[in-house]
Amino acid sequence: MATAGAQQGVPAERISFVDALRKLRRAKADEPVPVLLVHPVRPGRYEPRAVKRRPKEFGRKTRPRSELKAKLLKTQRK
Repeated sequence: MATAGAQQGVPAERISFVDALRKLRRAKADEPVPVLLVHPVRPGRYEPRAVKRRPKEFGRKTRPRSELKAKLLKTQRK
């Protein structure tokens, strides 16, 4: 990818990894480096990585299952 980027006059970060993988996998050892897909410059495309956890309908199980089952049976019998 670095060689293809240098030949195409763009940084290696803009070369498509998937395109490079597909084309270079099929290339023979004596062939020149193929022209690879270059991603366009897209300024302002940085987003923070975060996981948004949604509230669950039920609480967490913090006691042994046998204890919780016994409590559930008591409330159903009343």
